[in-house]
Amino acid sequence: MVIGAAESRKGDRVISQELAMGLALIGMSLFFLQRAVWIVAETRKGQWLKSRLGEDRAVMTVRLIAMSFALIGGLLAAGVIEPWRWE
Repeated sequence: MVIGAAESRKGDRVISQELAMGLALIGMSLFFLQRAVWIVAETRKGQWLKSRLGEDRAVMTVRLIAMSFALIGGLLAAGVIEPWRWE
């Protein structure tokens, strides 16, 4: 069985929810990592960070947050961590 794949009733392989959420989280995190300078310059939260930390540290903070979310997405996609289940 392929990691992240599950069998449906018809025997077709379907992607698991954890893999889909993890890949989506990685994709969004990489987008925000690329746009860190724009986020600091153009958004209210970024400007707030810039006023508190200075421009260089604000950009590094946004990048650190984006990398943290990418790491969480990778762990989620790999099956190391699981999402909360409300049952």
